[in-house]
Amino acid sequence: MGKKNRDSNVIVKTSPSSRQQDPAFEYLTKTFNSTNGPIQAMCDVTRPHVDSFNWMLKEGLMKAASAILPLEFETNTKLRVKLKFVSLEIARPKAKVIVGANRRSHYVYPAEARMSKSTYSGTLHARIHAEVFDQNGKLIGRESYDRSLGSIPVMVRSDACNLANMTTKELCSKYEEPNENGGYFVVKGYERILRLLTMTRRNYPMAMSRGRWRQRGPGFTDRGLQIRCLSDDQRGVENTLHYLDTGAISLAFMYRKEMYFIPVVMILKMLADDNTSDREIHATLMRGAYENNSAFDNNIKYMLRQLQKTYWCEKPLITRQSVIDYVGSHFRTRLQRPTWHTNADIARYLLDNYILIHLKTDKAKFNMLIFMMRKLFSYVRDECKAEDQDAPSMHEILLPGHVYLALLSERLETWLVSLRETFLKLNKSAKTSSDASITTKLRLAMDTIDKDQIAKAFEHFLATGNLNSKTNLGLRQTSGFSIIAERLNILRFISHFRSVHRGDAFTETKTTSVRKLLPEAWGFLCAVHTPDGSLCGLLNHLCMTCQVTQETATNTSTEALVDTLISYGMRRVPSIDVHCYDVILDGQVVGFIDDTRASLVAAQLRYDKVTGNRRRSGVSEYLEIVLVPKETHGLFTLYPGLFIFSTPARLIRPVMNLITKTTEYVGTFEQVYLGICITHDEFVPEYTTHQELAQYNFLSITANLTPFSEYNQSPRNMYQCQMGKQTMGTPTLAYRKRNDNKLYYITTPQAPLIRTRVYNQYALDDYAMGTNAIVAVLSYTGYDMEDAMVINKSSIERGFAHGAIYASEFIDLQELVTDKVDQGKHQLVFALDTKNPNWRHLDADGLPVIGSTMQPDEVLCCYLNTLTQEYKTVRYHKKEPAYIMSVTLVGDEDGKILKSKAWIMYRIMRTPIIGDKFSSRHGQKGVCSRLYPAEDLPFTESGLVPDIIFNPHGFPSRMTIGMLLEFMAGKSAVLHGLSHDGTPFQFNDDYPAVDYYGQLLKAG
Repeated sequence: MGKKNRDSNVIVKTSPSSRQQDPAFEYLTKTFNSTNGPIQAMCDVTRPHVDSFNWMLKEGLMKAASAILPLEFETNTKLRVKLKFVSLEIARPKAKVIVGANRRSHYVYPAEARMSKSTYSGTLHARIHAEVFDQNGKLIGRESYDRSLGSIPVMVRSDACNLANMTTKELCSKYEEPNENGGYFVVKGYERILRLLTMTRRNYPMAMSRGRWRQRGPGFTDRGLQIRCLSDDQRGVENTLHYLDTGAISLAFMYRKEMYFIPVVMILKMLADDNTSDREIHATLMRGAYENNSAFDNNIKYMLRQLQKTYWCEKPLITRQSVIDYVGSHFRTRLQRPTWHTNADIARYLLDNYILIHLKTDKAKFNMLIFMMRKLFSYVRDECKAEDQDAPSMHEILLPGHVYLALLSERLETWLVSLRETFLKLNKSAKTSSDASITTKLRLAMDTIDKDQIAKAFEHFLATGNLNSKTNLGLRQTSGFSIIAERLNILRFISHFRSVHRGDAFTETKTTSVRKLLPEAWGFLCAVHTPDGSLCGLLNHLCMTCQVTQETATNTSTEALVDTLISYGMRRVPSIDVHCYDVILDGQVVGFIDDTRASLVAAQLRYDKVTGNRRRSGVSEYLEIVLVPKETHGLFTLYPGLFIFSTPARLIRPVMNLITKTTEYVGTFEQVYLGICITHDEFVPEYTTHQELAQYNFLSITANLTPFSEYNQSPRNMYQCQMGKQTMGTPTLAYRKRNDNKLYYITTPQAPLIRTRVYNQYALDDYAMGTNAIVAVLSYTGYDMEDAMVINKSSIERGFAHGAIYASEFIDLQELVTDKVDQGKHQLVFALDTKNPNWRHLDADGLPVIGSTMQPDEVLCCYLNTLTQEYKTVRYHKKEPAYIMSVTLVGDEDGKILKSKAWIMYRIMRTPIIGDKFSSRHGQKGVCSRLYPAEDLPFTESGLVPDIIFNPHGFPSRMTIGMLLEFMAGKSAVLHGLSHDGTPFQFNDDYPAVDYYGQLLKAG
């Protein structure tokens, strides 16, 4: 491991080569001595989780308050009431603690929630505005209410957490990790993570073909166009344009898990102005490249003539108002709107909440539908290709803060319904009422409602991962949203935050297309870090430098960007030419650009993106600019256009822009149309515009920890990513203040002699895993066949690979009461029966003494029934002897320490035995077959006896050449007293690793 000073944590290096002067390896220090807080690299691991939750707190709650529709109802006295949320806020976790005769507020920290098996939650405050109208709709009264709607879980280290902005010393004083990066919830004492899920890219219409669409009705074909739209509170609605065999197009949407179909021309008629005729709608659709397309012309005329005939109803639907009345009357009972709403109000409600909900104006929705119809017709005519739903370029990430906000919005709507039902029950007997009596009864109804109904819904959602929703929030699954944050070791823990799941719906599908690693995933999803087995290809991990966008575009930035596009030559929506590209900004048609200027405009936007013109031009640093050409080498591609994305939840990664010599963030869709080289040798003039910042950036954090991984067979690197997360290590430093069921610790961890740059970047020595060993590669005994290995018995006796299991047990004496009828009368407290000599090994309070040893079936604690004055005991039920590490009494909600609840932590020693599994860092796993005495093992001329004997046949069959290089480099590291760099792709044919480390061995 190097020469280590007794009075310092710094490893002294005596590098013989200038190649070892890498700044990343100059000093190996303990980073937790810093007082500025957790290291930045560890914070970046959980950044998608924490930042999305912070966005929800700062912006999302305000948007949800305005997006939640007012609830309107009529009382039995014919007065109309309108309820609306005005503001929402989540406070930091607090508890009321009794101090003397007073009750004071006390900040609650995650460690306290873990120890007390409670939920780390903050109070949800809401302001509700109520208005009362008479039968004619005249306002006769209004009132505002400030209410607490219970406590809902908050994310650790978010802005709503009491650990936010704490330094390292402050975190340690609150019994947290010095590098605590949060990103999880504490629910009933357990750490739960809302996992990242793959979703279809928002606000982008995708052409696709599905055979099951033919079963949706007569005339339906397998061709269609689908767009996933999201509202401000992150609730989604899917709109699908179906192409019928008659040439017509039907629009489908979901309402409360039921599908409805409307002819798309009806939607166009409702979105158009009153003065817009059918001829003008026809001309708009035929404008530009479709002017001379007779097939498209016939289809449009056919759809419009269906409205003019009595095909849908007794009277022709000629005017806009007639279409609105027709649609509103048919959806009146389905949408469950108030009885006094007109057909126009119901049609407006339908357009605003279920048709292209990401757009706010009828004009924008009209133009987008026109674009979608033109794209669908091109796809039906095979003039463009369908988008691949499994390609990462068509994906984004479902972030924890977004699904949290969407569920909160729906639960608040449910709360308003509960308020209405409670009020109607209270007002049932009233014959006459005024606005004053109504506001008073509303306040009484708010006091009557169960305040914990929202909290219970969130606890159930986080604890089980199951979504209980009437609408499914626009998601395609109802389970698998949350997982336990397992702390088997540090790699297992941080991998949870970087994992991306394809979705539970794909785990049972027989097709393998969803599991394939496509070229578009380069740099975004790791090609190595995915499990083998049923989840292979479904559970992926983000690459090391991949990030997830968080910011949302404001109206000001959008207007500035549109003005910039106009200054570069874009024309507004009405003016369209035959030879032009559509310009789509976040799912909205903003204009058109001539074919000759499209590439220049895209290049100018990219220049503004990487230079200092972002604020003036409205071009964000994370803007995604995609110019889809009309043809590529004479072949049709995707539907052409200039697509610009500034939405959140997109995957981005940094690359070097070779034109400006600056770092640029590119997205998944954008990367497909860029020329990016890995090294300068791959540079192609007039094509290559970008270059990778590092050759290993396409690997995940875990995959980057395998030294010399490019020399191994790829399945071995995959296995290593899994086995590295299974090894005994140092899962946490604050284990004394935790209550995990089991924690596995290695007693004598060591820093690796060969490490990659990523190892130091994430300060993994603070949570060391594994140990160094002297390995003999030879067939010496008959006990090293196949995957078996022989271990030096003396090494085991000296502590080699020793470990310990820290197990916790929660004892609640009240659960031990057998008298269920009079359970409340029996009060059990910890106490020691001094008269019984067999229990004298216990402490004076009846609990075990810290540091004492517990044998199986030995008395663990003693308690007294204050009603019967009878002493009883609880016995130690584990099968292995253990040491008592800590005993913690648990208090109640008032902060009063109870003598009936306690946490007891055991330490169970675990030494290696025959049958235990060991592994190198190259996926070479083996089972201990025998412990050999040291005198029976081979030795070198210098007297070294190996710790492990490994069968040499394991190398040619597994082809782990990287392990051979690690052997050479490790021996060199021991001889020179330094740590070598095992980062992948630093050697090549001109500079082979074997020659380099061979020279170092000779020098040693």
